Amino acid sequence: MASPNGDQVAGIDQNHSAGDNHVAAINQSHSPDGDHVAGVDQPPAAGTSRGISPGGDRVAALSRQLAEAHQELRRRLADLRSGRLQAADLRTHCLAFCTALTTHHQGEDGGLFAALARERPDLEPTIGKLVEDHGLITGLLTRITEAGPAAIGPELDGLAAIMESHFRYEERALSAALDAGVRDTGWSDPVLRLRPPI
Repeated sequence: MASPNGDQVAGIDQNHSAGDNHVAAINQSHSPDGDHVAGVDQPPAAGTSRGISPGGDRVAALSRQLAEAHQELRRRLADLRSGRLQAADLRTHCLAFCTALTTHHQGEDGGLFAALARERPDLEPTIGKLVEDHGLITGLLTRITEAGPAAIGPELDGLAAIMESHFRYEERALSAALDAGVRDTGWSDPVLRLRPPI
C-alpha cells in the first residue's frame, strides 16, 4: 500500500492490485484462519455476561453490541458492492460509509481501546495489532474516496476482505474482556451507535 506521497507502507509492493495489497498487509500478522494470534479464546455464549449499553443500561453483552455494529457496517458495504447504485449515488454512499467506519475506528482507538488497556494491560499487544489494522483500513478508505467510478469496485472488494478478517479477530480477541465490563468514558456512542445511512 502506498502512502499519499507514494512511499511504500509496511513493505507492500505497489505493483500488486489494491485489494491484494491491503489484504496481504493485514493477513501478514494473521494466522490462516484469519486471527492475529493462535489460541484466542472463543467468546462466551450469548447472554452469559452483560455489559453497558450505549444508553448506560446493562442490557446486552458488549461483545454482542460490538458484533451488531460490525454486522451493520458489513451490510452497508455489501449494499455498496451490490452494483445497484449509479456512479453519482455510489460516490455519495461511499463517502457516508467511509465516514461511519472511520468514526467507529476512531471511537475504538481513542476510547474503547484506551479503556481496555487501562483495565487489561495484558491486551496491549492485541490492541496494538487492531490499531495497526485501523491504519491500513484508513489508507484504503482514502483510496476509495479518491477513486474514479471504475476503480471503486476493486477497492471495495479489498476493503471487504480486510474488514471481515479484522472484525472477526477483534470480536474473538476482545469479547471476554468486553463482557467483563469496561468503564464507558464516552466511547460507546461512536463505537456502538452508527449514524443512520444516507
